[in-house]
Amino acid sequence: MNRILNRIGEAIKGTSLEPILDQAFYTVVGPREISTTVGDYTGTFAAHSSREYHGVQTLDDEKEITETFLSHLSEDDIAWDIGANVGWHAILMGQIAPTVAFEPNPRSFSKLHRNICLNPTCDVVPVCAGLGPTADSETTSTTGIGEGAGAAVLPIFDVDTDEYRSTLVMEGQTDPPLFTSPDAIKLDVQGLESDVLTSFGEQLDTIRLLMVEYHKGRIVGDWTAEKLHEYVCNSGFSVVETNIRRDDVIRIYEQT
Repeated sequence: MNRILNRIGEAIKGTSLEPILDQAFYTVVGPREISTTVGDYTGTFAAHSSREYHGVQTLDDEKEITETFLSHLSEDDIAWDIGANVGWHAILMGQIAPTVAFEPNPRSFSKLHRNICLNPTCDVVPVCAGLGPTADSETTSTTGIGEGAGAAVLPIFDVDTDEYRSTLVMEGQTDPPLFTSPDAIKLDVQGLESDVLTSFGEQLDTIRLLMVEYHKGRIVGDWTAEKLHEYVCNSGFSVVETNIRRDDVIRIYEQT
C-alpha cells in the first residue's frame, strides 16, 4: 500500500493536483505512521502530510549531523529541544537523556504530544512554550528554570497562525524551579536564535553541548549567523561539526 501511495505521490509532485489530493488523502485516511533510524535509535512518528512523511525519512536532510549530536549526548545529561516542532529530534534525544521539548505553536504541539505517545520508552516532557528575552511589561506569570534562575510566561501573538502562543523568558529568579537547567540543547527557532541564545546570559557557558540551526537572512535584530557563532564561541564553545542545509547552517558545539 505504501509503495503504491509513494508512486502516486511522485507522479503528482510539483503539479497543481499535489496539494489538493494530499489534503484530501490525509483528511479522509488520517495520519500515517512511519519510523526512522538514526545511529542506534529509532523513532516512530505520525505524518499528517506527504511533506512530513518524506521529511521523517531523512529528518529533513539532518540525519548525519543529528547522529553526531546524539553520539555526544550522555544519559547523565538533561537535554532541551527548543523549537521541537513535531518532535523528530526530541524523540531520539529522549532515548538517551531526559528531554524537555519546547514548542510554542499549538498545532505543532498537538502533533508533538501524539508522537511522544507513539514512543512510550522515550523520556520527553512536552512544554507548549518557546524561550525568549524578558519584557517586564508583558509578564503574566513566572516559573523557575534551574537554581538561581527564573522565567516568565508571556502571551505572544503569532501572525502566521493568527493565534496566541506562550514564550518562556530566561531572566529573573523564582523559587522553587520548574525545570532543571540543561546540559545539552538543540535549537531550531526559525530566525529567533539571537533571542534564545542571549536570553541565557551567563548560563550559556554552563551548557556542555549545543546544536544550533542558524536561519540565515531571517535572524531578528542586528544579529547575523556569523555574529551569533562568535557569541557562542566566546562563551567557551568549539565547533564539533558544521552542515550547510540549503540557505541555513547547522553547527554542533561542545564546551571546551
